Amino acid sequence: MKAEKIVSEDLKKFAAWYEDEASQYFELPTEKWLKYVTDAPNVHAWKFVDGDELVGLVQADVEEDKGYMGFIVSPTHRRKGYGLRILEYLERAPLLAGVRLFFGSVEPKNTNSIQLLLKAGYKGDVDKRDKDGMIVLSKDVSR
Repeated sequence: MKAEKIVSEDLKKFAAWYEDEASQYFELPTEKWLKYVTDAPNVHAWKFVDGDELVGLVQADVEEDKGYMGFIVSPTHRRKGYGLRILEYLERAPLLAGVRLFFGSVEPKNTNSIQLLLKAGYKGDVDKRDKDGMIVLSKDVSR
């Protein structure tokens, strides 16, 4: 699996994932979103491919030494280890070397993502909600 820059042609492929209900926890990538993640200096996003298959997408917004991330795995590639590999890439990405603490905000009913983050070493109170009703998990990745 390798990380690559996202291009406009990828957006239609991502949109097809949203026929699956579990995909709707991540905002649908649009041209406006692509411009934002391309132009904003502290925002980074990658698509992940395995061979010729598009398997995932991750976005990280950086504020000082904190990274706020969101990710999605293609419905046909879920539960095959790709989510964990995407998180591992994110935590080691050279562009994010200054990030000490990563945060993932997850809707309470998105139990698969909660389980994945916990498996990846993220910590937090899964019974506690932030002001938006989300479960917030974090991981210290100090290098």
